[in-house]
Amino acid sequence: FYHHRIESSGIILEYRYEDYGRMICRGGEVKQVFVNLIGNAIYAMRGTGRLQIRLRSISSPDPKRAGVQVSIVDSGCGISREGFNHIFEPFYTTKGQTRVGLGLWMCQQIVARHRGTIRIKSGHKSQDPRTIVTVFFPSLTGSPLGTDSI
Repeated sequence: FYHHRIESSGIILEYRYEDYGRMICRGGEVKQVFVNLIGNAIYAMRGTGRLQIRLRSISSPDPKRAGVQVSIVDSGCGISREGFNHIFEPFYTTKGQTRVGLGLWMCQQIVARHRGTIRIKSGHKSQDPRTIVTVFFPSLTGSPLGTDSI
């Protein structure tokens, strides 16, 4: 989705896919989550930097802790302390009046509907201002989601 924008901006894109399994999900919704998260990362880098996308399978004897984990790491400006306190609130945006501020709230809703979690770490104004967004989707074998398999 962002291939041209990444390529023309000089952003270095790195993929790290470890062994990963399959999950049952609503494919369009999950795609929407990652389009939004990657778009936010690109915006934060202001046209240059490094974007890492990591995917790995999490195995555990507890079925609720087994699943797929995706991390999106950007070398952007980080998230301010004030912004971080409101990060998942609907209609909160740091991108000015041209944006609605529903992206991260929507991501959180979709991930929760899939019984997953989304966590964000950011080092605004530190020596390491990168932002790390980690999304975990449990293995939902036999899920009632009305689903695609990815």
